[in-house]
Amino acid sequence: MTYKVLIMSIKHLTEFLFVYVSAIENDKKSGIEAYRL
Repeated sequence: MTYKVLIMSIKHLTEFLFVYVSAIENDKKSGIEAYRL
């Protein structure tokens, strides 16, 4: 039971980090595009 909760929380954290990092990358790309325009 405890291991299941631990795995779920780790999975949730990694998903959150992935979304956060991809959002930062998108911001960088859009920022570069805006600078070009």
